[in-house]
Amino acid sequence: MAATEAVSSIPRSVRSAVKDPHWYAAMKKEYDSLQANKTWTLVPRPPGARIIIGKWVFKHKMNPDGTLECYKAWWVVRGFNQRPGIDFGETFSPVVKPATIRTVLTIVATYNWSAHQLDVSNAFLHGNLQEQASTTTLLRHIIVWLHDAFAVKDMGPVRHFLGINVQRTPTVFFLSQSSYVEDLLERADMANSADGKLIDDVTTYRSIAEALQYLTITCPDIAYAVQQVCLHMHVPRDVHQTMLKRILWYIKGTTTLGVQLRTASTPTITAYSNANWAGCPDTWRSTSGFCVFFGNSLVSWSSKRQNTVSRSSAEAEYRAIANAVLECSWLRHLLGELLCKVSSATVAYCDNISSVYMLAN
Repeated sequence: MAATEAVSSIPRSVRSAVKDPHWYAAMKKEYDSLQANKTWTLVPRPPGARIIIGKWVFKHKMNPDGTLECYKAWWVVRGFNQRPGIDFGETFSPVVKPATIRTVLTIVATYNWSAHQLDVSNAFLHGNLQEQASTTTLLRHIIVWLHDAFAVKDMGPVRHFLGINVQRTPTVFFLSQSSYVEDLLERADMANSADGKLIDDVTTYRSIAEALQYLTITCPDIAYAVQQVCLHMHVPRDVHQTMLKRILWYIKGTTTLGVQLRTASTPTITAYSNANWAGCPDTWRSTSGFCVFFGNSLVSWSSKRQNTVSRSSAEAEYRAIANAVLECSWLRHLLGELLCKVSSATVAYCDNISSVYMLAN
C-alpha cells in the first residue's frame, strides 16, 4: 500500500463497507476463502432450532512500526443466541493458553530455534499460527504442508501476534503490548491527556475492565489490581472507578515494560505462592496468587479469588499453594509432550509454616 494513500476508516455498517473499494476487497477475499475451505454445508433446519445469523467485523491490520499492513474483514456468527442442548452440543474454543506460548518461546530461545508467524486467510475455523522448528528446513516443510491444507501466508520471524509485540535477541524474547495499551488508552480518553474523565458509564467500565484482563498476559504486576476491578464490573462504585483509573495511569507510564523469556540452560520448575486471607470485605473470601518460573523465565502467574471461605490463614495459604502445584503439574506434562525433560523435582515456596507442615504430613 502506498505511503501517501489515505487510510479508509473502519466502517460502521456493511452498507458503508461495500461502498469503499478497500473494505469491499477485504470482504470478497474473506468470502472466497470461506467458500474455498468449504467452511459450511447447507442442511435442512432441525426442528426447534434457531437460525443463527452472522455479522461482519472490520479491522485495520497494522505493521509493528504502526503503518497499515492491510484491511481485514471477518465473517463471524452470533453464537450468543444459541441454546445449549438444542442448537449445539459440545463446544470447543481453539484458544491457546498464554502460559503455553511463553513456555514454548522459552524453549525456542534456549535451543536457538527458528520461530515464524503464519497468517490464515480466514479465521472462521482457524486462528493465527506460530510455528517453531529445530531447523529452517523442517520449518519450511511444515509451512508447505500447512499451505497445501488451507491458504496461509508466511509472515516471517514472529514479531506481532494476538496483540503482543515480540522482540528477539540471541538469548531473550521480550513480550510487550504497547500497541494494545495505546488503543486501550484511546478508548478511555486518556491517550492525549494526563487525567481524562472518570469512567462512570457501566458499559465502558466493563469493556475496559475486560480489556485489562488480556493485558495481564504480559503484565503480571497488575494481575491482582485487575482482578479486583473485574469483581465489580456489573455494579461499579466510585472507589472501583477510581481504581480502574489508577491502573490506566500506571500502564500509561509503563508501556515499554513487559516480560523477558530467557534461555533455560538448566530446565527447572520453581513456584511461589501466597494468599490474602479474607481480603474481600463483602464475601470474606481469600485471594490466591502464584507465579511459576521455567528456568529463569516467568511463564505462568495467577491472582484469583478462592471459591470458598477459608477459616484460617493456614487454610487460605494451603489452597493457594495447591493451585500453584496444580499449575506446575500441568507445566511438567506440557514439557513432556514437547520432549523437554525436566530431571529435577519441582520446588514450591510458601511463607506459611502451618501450611508447610500440612504439606509435609
